[in-house]
Order: sequence, then C-alpha cells, then structure tokens
Amino acid sequence: MRILDVKARMHKIKISLIFIISLSIILALSTFIALTLSKPMIEGNIPSPVLANDVLVERDKQGVVTITAKSRHDASYALGFVHAQERFFQMDLLRRNAAGEISEIFGSIAVEYDKSIRIHQFRKRAKHALKHLDDAHLAILKQYAKGVNDGLLKLTVTPFEYLLLQQSPQPWLAEDSLLAIYSMYLQLQDKEGKREQLLGILNDTLPKSVFRFLTPKGSQWDAPIDSTNYLASSPSSVPKFDINSLTPPEQAGFINNIDSPHLYGSNNWAISGQLTPHGAAIVANDMHLNISVPNTWFRATLVVSNKNKSNLSQPHANAELWVSGLTLPGAPAIVVGSNKHIAWGFTNSYGDWSDLVKIKWVDDNTYQTAFGIKNIQHMTEVINVKGNEPIHFTFKSSIWGPIIGQDHNGTDLAYRWVAHDVEGINFNLLNLENSQSINNALEVAATAGMPAQNLVVGDAQGNIAWTIMGPIPIKLSTETETETETETETPQYWTEKNVGWQGYLPENKYPHVINPPERRLWTANSKVVGGSHYNKLGNGGYALGARAKQIKENLFNQDSFNELQAFEVQLDDRALFLARWHALIMQHALSEPFIKHNHLEALKLHLHNWQARASVDSVGYTIVKHFRNEVFNLVLAPIQQHVLAHNDQLTLSPLKRQLEPSIWLLVNQQPTSWLPNKYQSWTALLEHALLNVHTKLTATYGSLENANWGAVNRTHIRHPMSKSLPLLGWLTDMPQSQISGDTFMPKVQGVAFGSSQRMTVAPGKEEFGILTVPTSQSSHPLSPYYRKGHDDWVKAIPAPFLPTETQYSLTLKATHN
Repeated sequence: MRILDVKARMHKIKISLIFIISLSIILALSTFIALTLSKPMIEGNIPSPVLANDVLVERDKQGVVTITAKSRHDASYALGFVHAQERFFQMDLLRRNAAGEISEIFGSIAVEYDKSIRIHQFRKRAKHALKHLDDAHLAILKQYAKGVNDGLLKLTVTPFEYLLLQQSPQPWLAEDSLLAIYSMYLQLQDKEGKREQLLGILNDTLPKSVFRFLTPKGSQWDAPIDSTNYLASSPSSVPKFDINSLTPPEQAGFINNIDSPHLYGSNNWAISGQLTPHGAAIVANDMHLNISVPNTWFRATLVVSNKNKSNLSQPHANAELWVSGLTLPGAPAIVVGSNKHIAWGFTNSYGDWSDLVKIKWVDDNTYQTAFGIKNIQHMTEVINVKGNEPIHFTFKSSIWGPIIGQDHNGTDLAYRWVAHDVEGINFNLLNLENSQSINNALEVAATAGMPAQNLVVGDAQGNIAWTIMGPIPIKLSTETETETETETETPQYWTEKNVGWQGYLPENKYPHVINPPERRLWTANSKVVGGSHYNKLGNGGYALGARAKQIKENLFNQDSFNELQAFEVQLDDRALFLARWHALIMQHALSEPFIKHNHLEALKLHLHNWQARASVDSVGYTIVKHFRNEVFNLVLAPIQQHVLAHNDQLTLSPLKRQLEPSIWLLVNQQPTSWLPNKYQSWTALLEHALLNVHTKLTATYGSLENANWGAVNRTHIRHPMSKSLPLLGWLTDMPQSQISGDTFMPKVQGVAFGSSQRMTVAPGKEEFGILTVPTSQSSHPLSPYYRKGHDDWVKAIPAPFLPTETQYSLTLKATHN
C-alpha cells in the first residue's frame, strides 16, 4: 500500500509539474506574441485620411528618425505617429504626472502624489492656455494629436505596459502637449516652495549675521559670463555664534543625512566662429536629468520640402525647413538642435520663479490683499483610482495661488508660481526652428512660455549669444542690488501695493550677452550674470559654480576648437573642486598616530593614489567624495535639528549646494563656538568623519578595495515597469556599467542621473556634429534597434549628429477620403 501511495503521489506531482511547465510555456508564448504584435511599424505603407500629402519616415540602424513632408502640419502628424508607436507609455506618464492622474493606472499607491499635484490644476490650466496659443501653433498641436492617436490605433496590440497594468491607453488631446511642458516645470522647478520655507525659518530664528553666513551670495567658484565678481559677496569670516544653543527638545529627532538632491540642470557653451575651423559657431549641450528606459529625448530630423525622398548624405539645401536634434515625446518640437542657420542648447535657470505668500485672514473665509478683502476659493478635484472609488479632494486657493501649507509659525502660505500663469505656457519654442540668426533666437526666447532656461545659441555666421528663455516675473529693482532680495527669497505678506509681482518683463528688457570679447559663453546652472541682469532673475537656489568654472577654464585653455575638442570638454572628470578636500584630509585628518591606531594604512595609500578625478578605478576619489558629505552632515547637524524643531518635514538639502564657502571657512578657521558639542576639537570631528567613511564603505562593499568609484557609480537605468516586475528587467533594462564622472565637474554622471544627451554641433556644418543619447530610441524591447546607441553614450564614443544610412523606410500615404 505504501509503495502504491508513493507512486500515486509521484504521479500527481509529475502531472502538476507538467501542468505548471505547460502553463509557463503558454504564458511565455502569449507574452512573446503580445510583445511582437505591439512593435512599432517601421516599414511599408500606412494609409491616412488626415494627411494632405504622403510623408516619408526613415530610420537608421539606431532608429533615429528622419521625417520628410511637404508641410509642417504633415510633419507634425508624422512625428506624433512615430512618438506614439515608439514611446506612448512615456508620453502618457508625462501628461498624467502633470495632471495628477497617476492613480488612474497605478492605484491607491499614487493618491498622495496626485493630491500634491492637483492643487496646481494643470489640466484646467492647459485647457485655458490652448485658447491663448498662436493659431499656427495650435494647428500644429492638433495635427500632432491626430498623429499620436492614429499611431496608437495602428498598433496591432496595445503597448505592452498597458497589458501588464491591465489598462487601456486613453486618446491624446492637444492640451496634453501642454501638460508635457507642465511636467518639465515639475521636474525643473520647486513645486511647493521648500527652499523658501527653509530660508524663512533660518531668517526668522537665527541672528542676521548667521543667516547671511549660511546664505552666501558668491564664492570663489563663481564663473559668470559678464565677469561679475561675486567673490566680494562670499563670507570671509565666521560670525560669533554658539551653534550648540540651537539644540532642540529630544522629540525633534536627529537626521545625520543632509545629502543634496540631484540638481536638474545641464551644461552648455558656445564658441565663436572666430575660433572654429569652418567659421560657424559651435554649440555644446548636455542636459542633466533622471535617466530611465526609455530616455527623456527622442532623436528626429524634420524636413519640409517639395521632394519626397530625403538625401541623408547632406542636409536638404532646398528644403523650406530642415531641423534636427532632440524631441520630447508628447510635443511636436525640436527642443535642442540645429536648423543649419542656428544651433541652440539649454541649461535650467535657477532664478527666482516662485514665491510663498503669507495669508492674513480676516475670518475663516476671507483674507486681506492689497486690493481689498477677498473670499478664499474652495476647489474640489476628483481623483480616479484604479480598483477603488474616486476620491474627492478639496483645497483652498487665493488670488496668488493655492494654499500649500503653513510656515513655522502656523501661518498659511499661498504659492505664487510662473507655471500658474498663462505667460508661463505656450509653444513659441516652435519658432526657433525657423530662426535665421542669433537675433531671431533672442526674440523668440523673450516670448516663450516654458520653464526658464539659459539659452545659448550660435549661428552659421559665427555669432554667439546668451539669454533667458521663458517668462521673467518683475520682482526686484532692474538697476541696482537692493535689500528686497531677501524679501523675495522668504515668505512675505502681500497686503501692500508695493509688494509682490508687477507683471512680467517686457521683451525689450530681457537680459542678454551677445558676442562677448572672450568669444566664448558657458552656463551650468550657477549664477550666469550679475548687476542689473541678476536683479531681474533673482536667486531660486543656484548651483555652486564649480562646473561652470571648470568649463570656463577648459574653454580658455585653447585658442581654437573643432566639434570633437568641444565634445571632450563634456567628458572632463577631473576633481578640481574636491582637490582641496583631499588636501584637508591629508593635512588635518590623517596623522600617523590616527592611522596606526585605526589601522588605516590602506585608506592612506588609496588617498595618495586618488588620481584627482572621478575615474572608475579610483578608491581615493570615493573616499574624498564621501568625506566631504560626512563633514557637511556633522557640522550642520545642530542647524538641521533646529530646522526640524520648527518643521519636521524640512531638511537642509535645498540649501546644501550653496553652503560650500561657509563650511569651508568653518573647517579652516575652526571656531570653537561652531563646534558641535560631541567633539573635543575640529580635528576630532574630521577624524570622526573619515572613520565614518571607512566604516560605511567597508560595510557596503565588503572591503575598502572594492569601493572603487566605478562600483559606487555603476549605472542602474531601468524601465518604470521593471521596478514592480523584477523579472521583466532582463528584457527591458540597460546593462549596468561602471562609469566615470560625478557632480562637481563637467561630466555629470550618477547611477540613474546625469547627461541625458551630449550634443556638439555647428549650424550649417552638421555633418561634423556629435550626438550621443543613453538607452534607446524605442521603448519596445523587441525593436531591432533597442539599446542601440547606448554603448556609445556609456563609452563616450562621439556618434554622428546626423542620421546615418536608412535601414527602415515607412510611408504614411495620404488617402484624401
């Protein structure tokens, strides 16, 4: 009986295994078939009743697209068609992110995020903004939306992400392209005023001398393009202050981690044609963003010509329009690139584009303004949640904007933000593609509605220029520096008529620099200009100027440049900024008794051999980078505790990038009154920081020898869906690579953050240009060009700016139904 029972049990197990294996095979085959049927259409003919004439869509071996049409409308339709087929899920996330509609596809996990976005009412604002668009731009947006929806419908099976989510993609609307811009606002600017709240606490609760010390206006790292001297505004001495007097009650907690968030920014520069071999200006640009699969950008060339067949061996000399570069899926424009007449690039401007306004209540429903008493508005938003009932979300809104919270005194705060105004959103960016000179580009910049950017532009005649592209609110004196800067950086009451915004800067008042005598321009998210120009922009949390200064020095180290030499500046990973921190360790934190007592001989050797750059095999660089962070955390801990005592949701991280000159003075002047009371001396603090680094690196990587910078800075670039479905990662995610570069140098590179593209191009000489982009043109893992081009980006191989030989050809046929 027992033998029969065993046999029966084994038979059942065998049947179960066969069933499981069969089910797995069926599931795998079904998944593969579904994936195959959802691939983009890249060859053949597709009829379209929307088109006026046929459109040719060509792709090279990397999937880089060239669209040749007889009108800009038809080109817009085709770009929408291609974007939808290659990137619809990415586009959908962009619009949902801005509209606060993530919960519709991801469920209750996203509700709190959606609430934080809904107070901005970007869906409502996008619909309103459509009514104010230029007629030609609106027509292009509508045609693009038709192309998107047709591209989506032409897929045999819905994009695979929706199959996994068990959702159906919703049609694309013209307003959704505006939501894509709003999504960039959310990424590039502060959506809730945390930095200003932090400054408000520090300004109100610390002595003014201490506040000024912690918020320096300049440093030795500044490298403005107008030769403004900010060093005079840098702190030169430490104010008298007992740092330990700030220690709050125990319940305030303690955070020994004040790491700065990634600074969404970029590098760009322009070199006058007087310094180039062909006489055209060279423009270089690398934009720093989070990097996922697919990448933010999609490469495309748009050609509007009477010829149906494109000639890829050279630009279309007779075309009405030829423009090439990077598009943002969701929008019908070339964001950065070249049109044979001008080339342009952007870096994010950290001017002051928002303010927190204190509400002075009269009663529960009314508040005081400079224009009399107003009724508060109670706004209701309905959030649809996958798998649950809709949520009705109510918030208050004032004439200045939504109430986003309270300050440290319990005063309600409204958020005044450029993104809320109709001036903040339009598609005048499209006008760059027809600009013939830097002067045309400057005119476009002063009318564009988008997150404010440092526009650097060069033209085929060799001219170069800088300006701000995007709306500039009038807040400060445009002639001289005034005390009102602090007032615009901290929350204020706007109950007087001389306080608040005074409209937007007119076009003829925009700051600009044209053809400087140095014949070079550069920006890197730090202060770009001073004096009256700076007063127009204000300070919204500029980056430390270390990157800009290193770029400037590279540009002045040569008297002439070609595209490859300009590209090499983007790859500079020398640790010039951290060199003095390395010297500080060697001179003040690494004495022989300390080394011997703590068995740090290996650490000392790595520091001696640190290479002075963020190279993949340098352990010493890892140590120095982490040492600086530890010192910041230890020195600033009492101030962080002080902030937490007033607002337990705030950290010093929004301010950290500007604290370098202050912390450097402290560790060098070493005032005992600023020494946290757990340390007997500044040497003890520095030694403790170094021991912390040694302990953490050893624990994380198994040994100090394994903590080379490449191991720390190993890329982890993933598809959004693979985070929740790890088994999908092998198919969708990019291979992990050890990569050089870091924050305070031209080659900005992190694990999943950094240069989202590297472009170097001269208008009219695009055949010499360079453009590398991470991940892939397609979001579909079975695409024949999936991951193609990613290796060029990882290895910094200078790939061509122009599309290469056509590999796939698709014709969108006008049917004229």
